[in-house]
Amino acid sequence: MCIPALIRFFKKREIHDEPDERKVHSHNKPSMGGIAIFLGFFIPTLLAGIWDLTSSFYASIVISLFAILVIGVFDDLKSVRPLVKLGVQIPAALALCYFADLRIVSFEGLMGIQEIPLIFSYAITVFTVIVITNAVNLIDGLDGLAGTITLIISIAFGSWFLAIGDISYSILCFALSGAVIGFLIFNWEPAKIFMGDTGALFIGFFVAATSIYFLKRNAELPVSSFYKFNAPITVALSIIVIPMFDTLRIFFLRAIKGKSPFSPDQNHLHHLIMKLGFGHARTVLFLSLANIFFIIISTSLSLFLSDNWLVPIETVLALSLTQFLIIKNRKENKILEKISSKREKLNLSKAS
Repeated sequence: MCIPALIRFFKKREIHDEPDERKVHSHNKPSMGGIAIFLGFFIPTLLAGIWDLTSSFYASIVISLFAILVIGVFDDLKSVRPLVKLGVQIPAALALCYFADLRIVSFEGLMGIQEIPLIFSYAITVFTVIVITNAVNLIDGLDGLAGTITLIISIAFGSWFLAIGDISYSILCFALSGAVIGFLIFNWEPAKIFMGDTGALFIGFFVAATSIYFLKRNAELPVSSFYKFNAPITVALSIIVIPMFDTLRIFFLRAIKGKSPFSPDQNHLHHLIMKLGFGHARTVLFLSLANIFFIIISTSLSLFLSDNWLVPIETVLALSLTQFLIIKNRKENKILEKISSKREKLNLSKAS
């Protein structure tokens, strides 16, 4: 099913995303474009024989992805409570841990921690999957943003899997890239359709599984391998830095204000940038270049620095970038206040 047909179908049945206080669009737009991304990703890889459903690894990923896709569809059709979504995401994450054996088993020496006990491994993995899944969903608030960031993430992971000879998983990543490129044609400013939770949750879950699989495959490489990273946790975080950092930052800000982590606001990074006068396309470009910058820094420094050094370095860089945006916003607000004050005085003097 092509995207123009989906757009006509959703418009006819009034299946659309409505504006609210957390969104920047002002008109109803067809949603659930994630269906097209999923089909563009899943069907070619299924026909290529990548999804070996006799393998517990691939079977559990497919079943989990379908579960996440379904809850995304329901959320787009009729808003689903966060606890209900978690009720699907947690079992899906546990399926990855148990059946696919995709678990975070080590902190790679970060904070002096190496191996993680089994129960904590499950808990940390489930928490990580849920955070990453919802992180991608939360940045889907701007034309082309979630799709472009997903494109960067999938190409980065896909290139590394290709380099180490993991052809099957590399194809999965590049298939997602191709599906997203096809979608971005219709999602770029001005967007004709949104991916909705249908797409964002499914993509977020796949990115989460891929990030953990990256850590697993990196640990399996021999020390002599050119492609083995000394700081794999930092490299993985740098690839998904925009959704992860933005989400953790927003959750922290809402927590200190006593608000629900899922309450709407306009404090995301893309909101801060747009308040400086940037349009959708320039904001997406800014955040995309920032993501690429973090990937280059982490992969380069990981050749001779460990996570103990790189995690603090990249955290400081991310916080510095955010603080720069906050300071610029404050300066812009002061300028606007002065202009407004002068206009009021001028109007009062004319009236008198």
